[in-house]
Amino acid sequence: MKTAAGAAPGGAGPVDVTITLLADEAGDELRSLHGWLTEEDALRGRVRLTAAPPGPGTMGAAAEALLVVLAPGGALAVLSGVLITWLRQRTSDVTLTALRDGDRAQVKLSAKRVRGLDGAGLQRQISEVEHLLRDELPEGESDAGSRRPVDE
Repeated sequence: MKTAAGAAPGGAGPVDVTITLLADEAGDELRSLHGWLTEEDALRGRVRLTAAPPGPGTMGAAAEALLVVLAPGGALAVLSGVLITWLRQRTSDVTLTALRDGDRAQVKLSAKRVRGLDGAGLQRQISEVEHLLRDELPEGESDAGSRRPVDE
C-alpha cells in the first residue's frame, strides 16, 4: 500500500506507538501484524515484538505487544494504513489498541468496524487514525475512533 509519510506529533523527538491486540490467538496475530509492518520500507527496522517473561512451566516468552518507533517526519500515515488494511483481512474478532507514548493518547479499532469499508471510507479511516495518533482531528471530521488519555 502506498501512502504519504506522516510527521511526528509536535515535530519533536521520536514517537513510540505500542500496539496490543485482544484476540483468541493474540500472540499469533501480533506476529502476523509484525510481518505486515516490517514489509513496509518506511517502518522497516522500527518495529519490534515485546514479550512478557516466560511463565512457570513454559518453554518461552509469549508475544505481548508491538513497539513502533517513529522518527520525526516519521511514517504515521503508513502505520495507520497498514493497521487498517491488516484488520480488514482478519476473519476473527480482533480489537487493536495503539497507544502513543508521551501523552499516552490511544486509539482502539475493531476488525468488525473496518471490514466492510469502501475505498472512500477506508481512506477516511486511515486519515482519522493518523490524526488521532498525532492527537489532532482534521477540521470537520467526527471523532469516530476512540481517542482518550489512558487512566494512570
